Amino acid sequence: MTVPAMHKIGKGLWVVDGPFRFAGIEFGNRMTLMQSGDGLLLHSPLPFDERLLAAIQAIGEVKHLIAPNREHNLHVQDWRDRLPGACLWAPPGAKKLHADRSLVPGVTMPLRGIQVIPMLGIPRLKEWVFVHEASATLVITDLAFHFVNVSGFLSRLAIRAYGCYGRFGPTYLVRMLVKDRVLFKQSLREVLQYPFDNIIMSHGTVITGDGMGIFSSAFANYL
Repeated sequence: MTVPAMHKIGKGLWVVDGPFRFAGIEFGNRMTLMQSGDGLLLHSPLPFDERLLAAIQAIGEVKHLIAPNREHNLHVQDWRDRLPGACLWAPPGAKKLHADRSLVPGVTMPLRGIQVIPMLGIPRLKEWVFVHEASATLVITDLAFHFVNVSGFLSRLAIRAYGCYGRFGPTYLVRMLVKDRVLFKQSLREVLQYPFDNIIMSHGTVITGDGMGIFSSAFANYL
């Protein structure tokens, strides 16, 4: 098996893409590596791979491991077991994790060069988003998908049913999970306080350029 390749998106920021199938549909998955003034941050890790770890450590020392919402935590513990010096952050309620620190509103992560914003008003997901300043990139997880090229009729049909085919935006499921529109609007507006050109999401095609405009349009009904 070949080691997943790292792709540089901007200054101090890389992504690694991997497979993820749900209900027989390939959605793909993505982890993001961010450089901060405090070391490297590994966001939503893929399955552990020694060769991938070696490639990451050639860049720098991993200081933080992030389970960015309640769902994206399957492989974080495996990385934590092999990186005992890294701090594992996870939202309360993340299963099968022994987090060092909880991601909870009001608690600031000690990261220089990365803004961290909790997405309030959507308690089932408990997602946190990140703005990497050096690369002007917004990093999200399940808050929105972006599928522009999908192979296979059934896959296209399923992703259309999710409401995220051919565009960037929240799925129907995410819209249903919004329980407090006032708090959600507050969080969206906080995200837009920090300039970003690019958007990295866990599922779909990375957006390069006009990130703030695309994000604002996708969530216009809440703003």
